[in-house]
Amino acid sequence: MREYAFHLHKNWLDDDFFEATLSLQSHDAAVNLAIYTDNEELDDLHQKLIHFSTTMAKEEMVWITGGEAPTFNHYVYMRFFKHSVLGKIAVEVKVKKHTEAPYAMSAHFFLFTHLARVDDLARQLEKMISGEAIEAFGL
Repeated sequence: MREYAFHLHKNWLDDDFFEATLSLQSHDAAVNLAIYTDNEELDDLHQKLIHFSTTMAKEEMVWITGGEAPTFNHYVYMRFFKHSVLGKIAVEVKVKKHTEAPYAMSAHFFLFTHLARVDDLARQLEKMISGEAIEAFGL
């Protein structure tokens, strides 16, 4: 198994958005998905991760990219919540790729991590947003 459960790599850039490969992996499932996003959407995830971490995971956090309607290329839903008082964090992941069969895909699984690794991912995303890096990884 890879060291990181979350990996986002920019494949190409346009003026106002980019394509990235999002890889999510648990002990039982793995997903690689091409998504189309922008720095504003990544900054939303970044800010939510910082808030989740600084509040010590007192409230769950949800981040969504894409949409459930078939007019969207993809749908990614990630819900972060405290799994134990020892700082263990669970992440519910729902992913859909809206393409025609046999290329369509749907997955629902959970990741487990620690609060410190959420901080690491937030720092990686900050570097990606600022243009210092073309990938972010963590969890």
